[in-house]
Amino acid sequence: MLTDKELSILKHLRINPRQSLCSISKLTLIPISTVFDRIKSLEKKVIRKYAALTDFSKIGFAIRAFIMLHSDKPQSLISHLKENRSINNAYRITGQYNIFLECLFSSVEQLDFFIDSITEKGLVRAKEVHYVAEDIIREAFIPLRNRE
Repeated sequence: MLTDKELSILKHLRINPRQSLCSISKLTLIPISTVFDRIKSLEKKVIRKYAALTDFSKIGFAIRAFIMLHSDKPQSLISHLKENRSINNAYRITGQYNIFLECLFSSVEQLDFFIDSITEKGLVRAKEVHYVAEDIIREAFIPLRNRE
């Protein structure tokens, strides 16, 4: 479990991971040296990486889809999916479907080709495709015990 200080620092890093230690120190009222030490500790415990949120439509990937799949051969499907560069995120899930994908494509034809490629190989028994029309909330979760 993280301390209140660590949660506060993490909150500010989630808002802007490029801000200075001095800025985080002022916002959290935690000394700079403590902020530095806590960030190093968080990097070992919970921070996986610092990443830029990308507007993929502006670099040619206008089609974003969430795809739910049910496979009787999940390991074979996962092996096949790992080779596909259109997949941004993939998850094993519970319920009617056992694989959930977030995929990016430059065209609907590319998406259709992807669906055909996994369907024709007999890797998928059922599927649902949902196109993302708009992001409403993205990367907004901030784990704090008491909201600031």
